[in-house]
Amino acid sequence: MEGDELLDVESHELVLGDRRVKLTTMEFQVFLYLYERENKPVTRASLIEHVWGYKYTGSNVVEAVVRSLRKKLGERASDIETIRGCRVPFRPSPVGVFGSA
Repeated sequence: MEGDELLDVESHELVLGDRRVKLTTMEFQVFLYLYERENKPVTRASLIEHVWGYKYTGSNVVEAVVRSLRKKLGERASDIETIRGCRVPFRPSPVGVFGSA
């Protein structure tokens, strides 16, 4: 994460080259949680518990927020990789692979 200015924590914005993209409060909370755990698998349940503050629910809210984040990330959408049962957050690479959200 050091030296990588992908996330401006103070302004709640993604920094994508010379472009800044504002995040909603929920997008920011999810991305920050993933970003702080760079390259570490994050389960859906832990994401819900830490970001929303409650135990697993059958809701698709995580998928909806991740889909929105990927859209805003544009060419860097693959930085959020889905592994069956887990999300691997920020994994910068020239070529990324991600599953469906």
